[in-house]
Amino acid sequence: MTADINQVMNRLKNLQEFEVYIDIPDEFMFNGTIPFDMVIDRDLSARVLVVAESQKEAESKVAEFFKELK
Repeated sequence: MTADINQVMNRLKNLQEFEVYIDIPDEFMFNGTIPFDMVIDRDLSARVLVVAESQKEAESKVAEFFKELK
């Protein structure tokens, strides 16, 4: 149990906000909760702000979110 608490505390200490830039898929629709702060430009590119431990994790979270929309 203590190891679990230590892992959670270490993860919390290492979380940062990362920017992920993506092109919004044509089939994207706002439907339900969007778990990120997102700014969408007129050309359907977006800047997504994600809390994660690394840039790679942030990009993975965004990719998974848009994958689930299909």
